[in-house]
Amino acid sequence: MASRNTRKDAARSGTVPARLSKEEWLARALEALGKKGAGELTIESLARQLGVTKGSFYWHFKDRADFFRQLIEYWDEHFTRTVIVEISSQGCPPEERLLELMRLVLTKRLDRFEMPVRAWVQQNPALAPLLRKVDRHRISFVRRLFLEMGFDEDTADMRTRIFLTYMISQRFLLSPTAGSKQFADLHKRAAFFTDR
Repeated sequence: MASRNTRKDAARSGTVPARLSKEEWLARALEALGKKGAGELTIESLARQLGVTKGSFYWHFKDRADFFRQLIEYWDEHFTRTVIVEISSQGCPPEERLLELMRLVLTKRLDRFEMPVRAWVQQNPALAPLLRKVDRHRISFVRRLFLEMGFDEDTADMRTRIFLTYMISQRFLLSPTAGSKQFADLHKRAAFFTDR
């Protein structure tokens, strides 16, 4: 069997297809889930779409369960954790950080996989603890912002849950024409959540 270096050299020369990275597998799987649903998350279907063999899958993932776990973790990292780090690093007041979160969700379409991921997890109860972990992280972050604004614990909890419910579902509840208006009304909507 050829060494990894030999395979890499062959891939560069064009004699064999380059191996997909784990990141590429996960990114493409998330896109497939978002566009066509959980039925597309089979090894065979993904390998066919990516133009690789199933061996490429097993190079990165032990099995289907490991792949599913890593897909949730990938989604969490790219659509939650990096956003929280970015916003937390800003030295502005909490009201402005909440507004920035709303802006990022809209401009980067960070909510586009919310419903597909949640529907998929409902079909795979073993993944529910991972989804709950993502939700706890989000709740903790947004709740801290409301507490920093001076709201009491109960009010911060209520506003956090209403805010996150809205942010998760807005793309799927509002008509496409309402989408462009969202940017114009961003400050008004932020004020709705933060005003006393």
